[in-house]
Amino acid sequence: MTHTETAARGIPEEFIKDLQERTGYTNFVETGTHAGWTIDTVLPLFQNILTVEWTDLHYKRAVEKYKDHKHVRLFHGSSRDLLGTMLGTLDGPSIIWLDAHFSGGDTGHDKKGHCPVREELAAIRESGEKRNVILIDDAVDFTGGTYPSEQELVTMLLEINPRYEISLVKERRGIYMAFPIV
Repeated sequence: MTHTETAARGIPEEFIKDLQERTGYTNFVETGTHAGWTIDTVLPLFQNILTVEWTDLHYKRAVEKYKDHKHVRLFHGSSRDLLGTMLGTLDGPSIIWLDAHFSGGDTGHDKKGHCPVREELAAIRESGEKRNVILIDDAVDFTGGTYPSEQELVTMLLEINPRYEISLVKERRGIYMAFPIV
């Protein structure tokens, strides 16, 4: 698979390049490693890349694939349980890509359900870092029930930082973006 094909499946390449240039952030955190498409895209952009994967299969493949990339740290388990620990290992703000929710096919979910976003946002809030940029993939799925509604997401994001500018980016299936205003 070429880099262009890979980038089309993970975080949109031009979108994350622009965001990294705008912020100058050196940390990237991802929930839901899956096949590593997003890591492939951000490898040359960030000094610290942290990712967590629930499924054994995808985690083992990622360990093999990124074993020579010392700036990539892989975590195995549920983002519900590990995101706070991951954030605690970093200095300064991060761009955080939340994509551990079930979105069909062989994407994983932990034993607690299909969507860990509520717990992920709580971990981000508890980290105390208000300058993080938060990106939530697959916006079309967030309609309530096991997935938070758009209003619930906005409320949780503003609890992290009341000065977030929150927008819906019209890429693929939609991306909610919370950008800190200084």
